[in-house]
Amino acid sequence: MSTILAFEASGEQCSVSLSVNHKTQTLVSHQPRAHATHLLPFTEQLLAEHQYTLSDVDAIACATGPGSFTGLRIALSVAQGLAYASDKPVIPVNSLAAMTVPLKESQAALVLPLVDARMDEVYWGAYGLDGQSRIEQKALMGARAGFEDALNALLHNLTVNASQVLATGQAWHSIDYAKNAAQALGIRLAPEDTRDKVSAAYVVSLAQVAWEKGDYVSPQAVDLYYCRDSIAWNKRTRIRESSSLVGH
Repeated sequence: MSTILAFEASGEQCSVSLSVNHKTQTLVSHQPRAHATHLLPFTEQLLAEHQYTLSDVDAIACATGPGSFTGLRIALSVAQGLAYASDKPVIPVNSLAAMTVPLKESQAALVLPLVDARMDEVYWGAYGLDGQSRIEQKALMGARAGFEDALNALLHNLTVNASQVLATGQAWHSIDYAKNAAQALGIRLAPEDTRDKVSAAYVVSLAQVAWEKGDYVSPQAVDLYYCRDSIAWNKRTRIRESSSLVGH
């Protein structure tokens, strides 16, 4: 039995969940750019309703990306701060993996979450229904960022029959090259009510499994999984190099 407090703020909405012996209560805000306003009050409300304090919590879970850098950073800062204050471990949960949780009854062999990363890029992952990464294209697809050609390469090299693949995430509908690729290969799309529903309730569901396995870390060992960091750095490097060439 365990008590886990979980935070999620990888998109426009944010949420906090408290799971006590696998019974979960969640508070959600759909107000964009207001994560910092809601996360701590939600936490206080959930703890008060259970007549708990942080000392009654076994671990603190947090979605660590990919997703909105600002939202992720706010949620992780809150999670780390509470973990430091209460001397509790942290359970990091991949945001894309959390998107598989509402699809457990789909019986898909492989779930492909897809999130719009802006600038014509997408974040994607390849997961089983247990939220665990699956080997595809000879790489551990925990989470990746890339353009149209990289996504097409993944889809055309899947080792699972397309009929056994389930695509989830609004990006499969809003980004033309992703939608066209899924249609061409016959990949099923998840029901609309599950798209981009990254909730702290799903984060805490995966965190419970991690807790039972002993997969948790100290607060200072957690960082965001922000796929585009290296890509953005490479772009800045190329811009500086181009500028220096122009200067000469």
